[in-house]
Amino acid sequence: YRDTSSLRPVSFHVADCRSFRVADVPGLMDSFPEEFDVVLLQLLISVVGTPEDRIRMLENAFAQTKPGGFLFVSASADSADVNEEYRRLYAEAVVAAREPRTYFSRDVDGNVLYTTHHFTKQELVDVITNVGYTIVECHVETEASSRRPDAKANFLYLIATKGTVQA
Repeated sequence: YRDTSSLRPVSFHVADCRSFRVADVPGLMDSFPEEFDVVLLQLLISVVGTPEDRIRMLENAFAQTKPGGFLFVSASADSADVNEEYRRLYAEAVVAAREPRTYFSRDVDGNVLYTTHHFTKQELVDVITNVGYTIVECHVETEASSRRPDAKANFLYLIATKGTVQA
């Protein structure tokens, strides 16, 4: 048994991650600060469209992270070395997507749902540091893909801080 009487209610809001601000939602400031101790981007950066859209999203996250706060990111990583299907998707979509390791995620009828970008480790580190974060840790893991459980895929896990890393 866990006493939950001291927990605050949870609320969810749909917003554009490239421009969302807590202050923009009426009444939300009563429950939440304008800056957060932790910002979590769970695979979001991999499906936010163009490189420019990803930068706007990260700049927005940085603006709402408290000094000394943390950014936790998981991202799809280059998986050509562990998955033939991804190697094929990268090759097929490179001209249309105009970005290496980017392909179109499609529904069962073949309709494009969204673009998916698979980062290299250095690419993810660079985009995160370029908006002002300091990297604490970044590593790659090979796991089963959530959309294709019978296939392997690489994923990046990154921790960054808005400030300096203590040795």
